[in-house]
Formats: sequence, C-alpha cells, structure tokens
Amino acid sequence: MHELDPALPASLREAAPSSTSDADRYLMWGMLVDAAEALVLGADDLGRDDEVLVREICDWVLADDPAWPFSFVNACAAVGIDAVRLRSELGGWLEGAAVRRE
Repeated sequence: MHELDPALPASLREAAPSSTSDADRYLMWGMLVDAAEALVLGADDLGRDDEVLVREICDWVLADDPAWPFSFVNACAAVGIDAVRLRSELGGWLEGAAVRRE
C-alpha cells in the first residue's frame, strides 16, 4: 500500500484497504483516491491544464447514480465511506474547481 498525502480527506485514509486481496474494494478505493488527488493535490497548481478532467471529476462526485456500478456513490459504498461525508470533505476543492471553470 502506498502512503496517502495527509491533505487528502480523512475518510479516504480511514477506509484504506489493508491488502489488495479484495480486488473490487481496492479498485473502488483507488478510483476515489485518484479523484481526490486530482482535486486536492492539483488545486494550487496554477499551471494545470486539465479543466475537462476536473469538471468530469466534479460531475462524478456530485452525481447520485446508484444504477452505474462505478458511480461515486457505489464506489463509496463498496469501501465503506459515507458519500455525504466524503463530498463534504472535498467541498472546498469542489467549489474551487467550479470557480476556476467560470
């Protein structure tokens, strides 16, 4: 397992799988970490040129789509993270991304 940046939401660090033996859970957790890293760790990079990626991540995080297996809410459920809590923890970065898009 790799070390998570302390700037990432606490719920992601708390839900980190202890091993890769549960591949589905590990995949879902990895998707959430990748999305959070793109929002959180790249937020202060003024030279970043990935507005489309950030917009897609924001849309994915904010969508409630339980029918899609890889939706944000299903990924959160698969790893035992409360989707509302993680959205709240990402709130400032989601808002910042929205402001940069305008």
